[in-house]
Amino acid sequence: KSINLKHGINKDQNSRLGGLIIIFFIILVSISNFDKILLEAEILDKSFTIISLFLIVLLGVYDDFTGGNISFLKKLIFQFVIIIIMVFENSNLKFSHTGLDYIDVLLTLPLVSYLITLLVIMCFVNACNIADGANGIISGMALIAGYIIFRETNNYTYFIIYNVIGSFFIINIFLGNIYLGDTGSYFVGFIFSIAGLYYYNQGIFTAGLLGCIFSYPCLE
Repeated sequence: KSINLKHGINKDQNSRLGGLIIIFFIILVSISNFDKILLEAEILDKSFTIISLFLIVLLGVYDDFTGGNISFLKKLIFQFVIIIIMVFENSNLKFSHTGLDYIDVLLTLPLVSYLITLLVIMCFVNACNIADGANGIISGMALIAGYIIFRETNNYTYFIIYNVIGSFFIINIFLGNIYLGDTGSYFVGFIFSIAGLYYYNQGIFTAGLLGCIFSYPCLE
């Protein structure tokens, strides 16, 4: 099947290879700056978090190259298994406090805390995928999010993401003929959902700020 199929909420039949292009350049730039990346990869300090990112992206690649041939239920089950294992392994991502006593009491229950974390990541990943069909929305959001995270944390990884996605955003705004596809939208949704959870737990970002940055996909 052709990979030039409609995607998300858009009915145009444009290329879905934007995500692959972005990831290729992020990897390329990261390799050339490996010393800086190695020192600042605290979010990915657990082995299965890296594996999870790879598997989620791989799911997107397969779906893009088969023209969205995988059923939505199968994709959800695949994501569920990967993400729940990752959250159990990486406690830095677990949603555990809100500042509201009556909610924080519930979050002391491991099942509740893990379930909310799972839902946050899964919902955001799929919301980004749905919204990708509106050209420039998700790449624009990722551009802003990458810049803010870099400015607040000085994490060079997000400087690279910000620059690569920014270049894609500018080019695609004028050309308007390529989507992030499942590959790119899954990558953006996954990397920014775990970053949001991690830096929220570290007290660097508030829920209000994260809500403002990621409002559009959340509304989707």
